[in-house]
Amino acid sequence: MSGQAKRIIEKFGGARRLARLLGLAPATVYKWDYPMARGGTGGLIPVEYHQPLLDLAAAERVDLSPEDFFDRPRPAGAMAGAAA
Repeated sequence: MSGQAKRIIEKFGGARRLARLLGLAPATVYKWDYPMARGGTGGLIPVEYHQPLLDLAAAERVDLSPEDFFDRPRPAGAMAGAAA
């Protein structure tokens, strides 16, 4: 996995777990990391899942923010001040 999909899937503990939490088939989540030539989304999570993922992250206490949907990594400790 690479890029956006990899980062976010890993934060939730893997594609199968994330699929279960979202109520999706695991294949749907795996395809987020497949190249477009293989029927995937090329490492991008479709926009219709962004808000559900942010809501789920809050419920599951997963460190996820809107910046995670872009390929610019946040500086280490960027969430530390926001949690206070």
